[in-house]
Amino acid sequence: MIKKTFFLLAYLMLLVSCTGCSFSKIDADEEGVMVMKPWFFGHGGVDNIPLTTGNTWTAWTTEVVRFKIIPVQYDEKFSDIMSSDNTPVDLTAHLLIQIEKGNTPILLKNFGENWYRNDIQKDLCNEVRNEISKYSMMELTCKRAIYDNASQHIENILRNKVKNEKIPITIMKVIIDKASPNSEVMEEYNKTAAQIQAKQTQL
Repeated sequence: MIKKTFFLLAYLMLLVSCTGCSFSKIDADEEGVMVMKPWFFGHGGVDNIPLTTGNTWTAWTTEVVRFKIIPVQYDEKFSDIMSSDNTPVDLTAHLLIQIEKGNTPILLKNFGENWYRNDIQKDLCNEVRNEISKYSMMELTCKRAIYDNASQHIENILRNKVKNEKIPITIMKVIIDKASPNSEVMEEYNKTAAQIQAKQTQL
């Protein structure tokens, strides 16, 4: 009877342990970070050792946060930047970032899962606006060097920020596409061009 009870308890413990686990798959371009949460009491927190490619079992109370460790491009669209001659322009800026392999637990612990939105996005957008607003619509249309210089300047600012704040990422490249008048301005240009063409036809 005692032996039977022992095996029954062992089976129940095995069943509980299995149902209390979850399965996580980490792809080759990812690292996973385990965030452990105590079942009843005690301390949880971020595991300092990242999960790499493969499969792993975790407690059902443990969350796995995944990060891409390959270069990832972030695109920011602007539709209301004012040039120096007060012409609103549209453009897109691209930022290429790579998270430092092996440092994803530090990134999560110190900067959160939304680290880009919280720590990088605002600075990128502010710097793009500041740079583009220095030039007239004509300059932005004709001078490609403006974008190369502005991109390099913003790269340097973001790299200094990352270094000073010890964010475990690498700023790889900033690219700013050529600006164009926004849709409302283009509509006015088209109306004006059509009116000029109509007058010339009448003559």
